[in-house]
Amino acid sequence: MDHLNVPNLVRAVKTGARLIYVITENERYTEGIVAQAAAEAGVGEAFWVWTCTDGFVRGGSAVPDTVGALAALDFALAQPEPALFLMKDLAAFWHDSPFL
Repeated sequence: MDHLNVPNLVRAVKTGARLIYVITENERYTEGIVAQAAAEAGVGEAFWVWTCTDGFVRGGSAVPDTVGALAALDFALAQPEPALFLMKDLAAFWHDSPFL
């Protein structure tokens, strides 16, 4: 996806994209786009944001034991319902774990 915007992201989510890798210089703007797309795609209640300092957070509440990148991915994969996960700076941890 060359240009991240709400319609393109909604289309990708609705067509079953499992992973979308975004490089951005403006995390706040990108998070806003992803949040809007989650709402329009019907998964707004299941929109999670991950950072290596807080783990997964949704609606201001952190999920215990999701600070580690591998634990966070395990949590995301275990969700039974459709959801959208924004994982900030995940690529920084790829070199530390062959399991990622």
